[in-house]
Amino acid sequence: MGKQNNSLNYIYFAVLFLCLSFLHVYQIFLIDDRAYLHRTFYIIYAIGQCFLEVGVLALVGNFLVTRYPRSLNPVFIGCTVVLFIIHILDFPVVRMMNVSVWYWIDLISSESFENFVEMLYASNISIKIWVIAALVALILPILGIVFFRLTDGIVKKRPLNFSYTTTALSLMAIVLFLSMFDFKTGQLAAPANESRYLNALPWKTTLFSHNYLILPLKGTLPPLPPQEELAQKLATTGHPLHRPNIFLFVIESLREDYIIPENAPAFSKFKHDNVAFPISLSSANCTQDSWFSIFHSHYPFYRNFSGKTGSFPLQVLKKAGYQVHVYSSARFNYYHMDEVLFGKEHALADTFHLFAHDGIQESHESDGNCIARLMDDMHRLRGEDGHIFLIFLDATHFDYSWPRRDVLQFTPIVEQVDYFKVAFSQENIEGIKNRYRNAIFYLDTLFGQFHKKLETMADEDRSVVVLTGDHGESFFEDGHIFHASNLSKVQTHVPIYYRLGKESFLPIPAQTQLTSHLDIFPTILNYVFGVDLFPELFDGESIFQEKKRPFAVAARYNASRAPFEFFIHNGKDKLVARFSNQRDIFKSRALQILGKRNDQDEPQSYDISLLEAEFGTAINALFSKK
Repeated sequence: MGKQNNSLNYIYFAVLFLCLSFLHVYQIFLIDDRAYLHRTFYIIYAIGQCFLEVGVLALVGNFLVTRYPRSLNPVFIGCTVVLFIIHILDFPVVRMMNVSVWYWIDLISSESFENFVEMLYASNISIKIWVIAALVALILPILGIVFFRLTDGIVKKRPLNFSYTTTALSLMAIVLFLSMFDFKTGQLAAPANESRYLNALPWKTTLFSHNYLILPLKGTLPPLPPQEELAQKLATTGHPLHRPNIFLFVIESLREDYIIPENAPAFSKFKHDNVAFPISLSSANCTQDSWFSIFHSHYPFYRNFSGKTGSFPLQVLKKAGYQVHVYSSARFNYYHMDEVLFGKEHALADTFHLFAHDGIQESHESDGNCIARLMDDMHRLRGEDGHIFLIFLDATHFDYSWPRRDVLQFTPIVEQVDYFKVAFSQENIEGIKNRYRNAIFYLDTLFGQFHKKLETMADEDRSVVVLTGDHGESFFEDGHIFHASNLSKVQTHVPIYYRLGKESFLPIPAQTQLTSHLDIFPTILNYVFGVDLFPELFDGESIFQEKKRPFAVAARYNASRAPFEFFIHNGKDKLVARFSNQRDIFKSRALQILGKRNDQDEPQSYDISLLEAEFGTAINALFSKK
């Protein structure tokens, strides 16, 4: 087909190409990497993919305009605007969640309406803002059509003549160039952690994708113990050695490295005076999986199999005569965590106090109400033993909350966290960190008030106090912000501190270096009963055990689905992997190795024999033979 006067709107498609190129090139520039070869390689790739994408759209658009009724024209242009909106949304989603918007859409599509609403609440963005954003998304395609019509009038006065054959060959030439460019320089230019760059590309991959090492497994993840076995074990529970009161604090998004005297004097003193470990890990980088692992002492892979009977360790304590008291400003609707932890209709909880902050009050006010009610109950129940108090605090959830005073503890701050602006720039990151520090300082103050109250109680020297965070928080140390995006140190290293009663007779092995969420309730049960109770039922182990499992596992957020990406930490290094069967991890018989890193998240070289030598024991323990 020769040259002819076509109605190609080259202004519209040129603007689309420039906007897409700027968006993806800027995203690559934001990646913290001093290796200019890496950045140059992916910038060239991003521009090439943008040109190919817009070129194909331009050809298809021109074909529809010239061959079919003009009624298709607005539909097609509206679709190109929608695609552009998806690229725009992809930017903050990748920066904050480290997944593409397409993957996020796939996740949301599998959510119930109730969980979808909970996701909106969890973002701490008001429903009003979400509604406005939805209206803008509906209006933008209309504006795109108007822009196309306006520029089309200019184009008709100065038409661009082109040949379909020549244009198609030009696009094929770009594909060939990228192929040769990738083949010749890809291995040299691709960094060890290339996922950051791949997610910044329009198509999230290069033409010659990286071949990850595949590690075959001898078996699969074993099933959880059946409910019948748990019921039989529960029936055989003996009498406790003693029944000290137990206080378990689970604090949202609490990073271990932020527990210093300047930020948190009470937490720091509590850590110094009691039991802490060099490495203490959350079981996941998100709330629901970590909560499950804490209260069930199982790996987060099993959350969807927890049933409606609630935490088995809590059932054991109830059988031993404990009363369970819950105080929370965190929401339990998310993935039905109230049933996962406390059973249907909160059957395991003797008292259940939920202080909501759904726009009615700020989360720090709800936290203050939690601690006030806790201390009232401590006073009311003084002299009694056999109570376990479970406290969930939420002020350190983004966008961070604390009482506004004339003099702030940490300044300067940003008055409001603009999520979209944060995705594009780290300019105000210190102001966001100071919001986080102020929230920690406030919760530290509340904990100090609780501890002072505890010291006045007659049974103070017998009480057990455990303090932990559900996961950590990123401030672009790993290229992302907030949490649920990366299995980095800042998102998975959390406080796990134990204050044991003075009558404790159980020694803690001096060589213990590594602990995780899984160990909390086995430790509590060991302390209460004087023996290691039901070790075969749990994935965690008591900190009192002489020979502890030499590894820990943490999984990455995957919404309502079972997490398929995780790491195994051996106290020195961590192996980051994915199940080869991501849709059904319990049928997976191989792992895709994403990399090996040290405890500071620095990439380490490895091969199959090295991985088997360093992580073989852990892998064999995780995956049973069938």
